[in-house]
Amino acid sequence: MKFIKKSILFLVTICCFQSCSEKSSQPDSLLKGFMLAGPYVVQSYGGKAAIEKHMGYSRDTSEEETIDLHKKIWIFYFTKAESKLCIETLSNYWDISDKKSLIETLDGLLNEPYEYKAWDYARLVNNAAIGYGAGYLTEAEAQTYVDATLIKAQAAYPNWEAYFNDFNAGRKAWNPSSPDLNEFSRLVADIQKDDNSIYKYLPLKDE
Repeated sequence: MKFIKKSILFLVTICCFQSCSEKSSQPDSLLKGFMLAGPYVVQSYGGKAAIEKHMGYSRDTSEEETIDLHKKIWIFYFTKAESKLCIETLSNYWDISDKKSLIETLDGLLNEPYEYKAWDYARLVNNAAIGYGAGYLTEAEAQTYVDATLIKAQAAYPNWEAYFNDFNAGRKAWNPSSPDLNEFSRLVADIQKDDNSIYKYLPLKDE
């Protein structure tokens, strides 16, 4: 599934839909759940530089500030203000047209065996976020899927590096000739490599 490039309008309205202070108070575990879909989150805002600029993120940002900034932007990164776009995306790329077909897809990604489950888990969280924006899932329903996916990912992978290596392998197995394969691989590496990367501050497994 390809990413959705978000509009500048959405970047302005996202914190109007749910206050930034409310998102900052969310537990780290919920942010970790959305971090499973990190490449999708970043690309949905237009790329790494764009999302960092929108967050006000820099190399001088403290660990606590970095975590709070990510909570404001990464948790439920699609809103109901974008319902039309979300509905079209699920229909065009997944043949999902209602809550029932969305839940069937999410359950399949969560439970069906596959060699590269990180690929499934990332798409599951992304679809749950889009499904919330489409109005097919309540916030609680979407969060239940995100939480369940995080538990499975933590049981299957020792760290983020192993998780994203499997994610990359799954994307390659899905379509070895995908024109954005290298772009995704670079993005996956970029979001983990900075000294103050959120993936260094919040390890996959609780310590």
